[in-house]
Amino acid sequence: MDGRNIRNICILAHVDHGKTTLADHLIASSGGGVLHPRLAGKLRYMDYLDEEQRRAITMKSSSISLRYKDYSLNLIDSPGHMDFCSEVSTAARLSDGALVLVDAVEGVHIQTHAVLRQAWIEKLTPCLVLNKIDRLICELRLSPMEAYTRLIRIVHEVNGIVSAYKSEKYLSDVDSILASPSGEITDESLELLEDDEEVTFQPQKGNVVFVCALDGWGFGISEFANFYASKLGAKADALQKSLWGPRYYVPKKKMIVGKKSLSAGSKAKPMFVQFVLEPLAAVLQTNPRIVEAMYFCELNTAPEYLGPMYAVLSRRRARVLKEEMQEGSSLFTVHAYVPVSESFGFADELRKGTSGGASALMVLSHWEMLEEDPFFVPKTEEEIEEFGDGASVLPNTARKLINAVRRRKGLHVEEKVVQHATKQRTLARKV
Repeated sequence: MDGRNIRNICILAHVDHGKTTLADHLIASSGGGVLHPRLAGKLRYMDYLDEEQRRAITMKSSSISLRYKDYSLNLIDSPGHMDFCSEVSTAARLSDGALVLVDAVEGVHIQTHAVLRQAWIEKLTPCLVLNKIDRLICELRLSPMEAYTRLIRIVHEVNGIVSAYKSEKYLSDVDSILASPSGEITDESLELLEDDEEVTFQPQKGNVVFVCALDGWGFGISEFANFYASKLGAKADALQKSLWGPRYYVPKKKMIVGKKSLSAGSKAKPMFVQFVLEPLAAVLQTNPRIVEAMYFCELNTAPEYLGPMYAVLSRRRARVLKEEMQEGSSLFTVHAYVPVSESFGFADELRKGTSGGASALMVLSHWEMLEEDPFFVPKTEEEIEEFGDGASVLPNTARKLINAVRRRKGLHVEEKVVQHATKQRTLARKV
């Protein structure tokens, strides 16, 4: 491996802002079979000490080598608690760049100041990672505009912290020059006063990304700029500069304008809200649902077989619509909806249950949506209080249907081998 293609990257953040969860997904996405994507965020792969796993907190810096294209990345996960700041300093000193995580809900904390200063002192190339942005919409129930305002505030606050460090260094350089014997500003001294590189965080520059480490997804401005370039008939570079800040898209004119160019009373929203947060909120607020095909079933039976017939319908999740007696006959006619997935073997079971005294005619009727979320996992405080960590939540009908299809196709099904167990105790029989 060429030494020029090796990078040391550390992850810095306040405690519980998602460093180890992000590291899990980076390891899983790099391939190699080290960590399965389904276990990412749960295994806490980088927390190798038993005490770390027990307390669910990173206490020692740990590293792993990953491959990305032609580069070899040495990823270092560092602690977030201030009691382990020496581990953070060591990780930063060994690194070329840093992923600085900030919780989009909690915002900047005291340790965020510390890790930003450490990255500044070690001259790392930083990337600001705004984590848990899904919680702004799913838990805090913020509108896209309110979420955008919060994100802007966080980026502005982080930039203010970095700017303070830059000003501190600038004043220190000025004092050292003035304290020199000559007191003159030479070309060498002028280089100290000039900023070689703009280090403030701006999404347009690609050094700010928005992620949900727990679910393993994230994006930068460039992805949306490339996506909308062909749809809006604009250049991707121009869109990337406009998708953050007070830039507005006017559909009638097909132009991107500033705030001053908007007409009075305009309800236009910033492009980041219109093209990024609103579609994202629509996806996050739409819970997955499945639909199943339904048969319309007409059954005819004698009165003495009504009970056994209803028992069969109940086991098949049928929904009875009506029951009426035929005129001039002792037979009953029952109309019901039967799920297609429950119709296999229905006729045989009905014949056995009623001793051949009932007949059924089924015709495909419609598709019906199941209201249950097949992938329900407790996330909010109320759900966690009611269901716990999700281990005791039994599969609902929608999830059972998905699992049945996966079994029939020979696909993997996540299920517990033992759900409830007690230790068996055998006592000697006294004679």
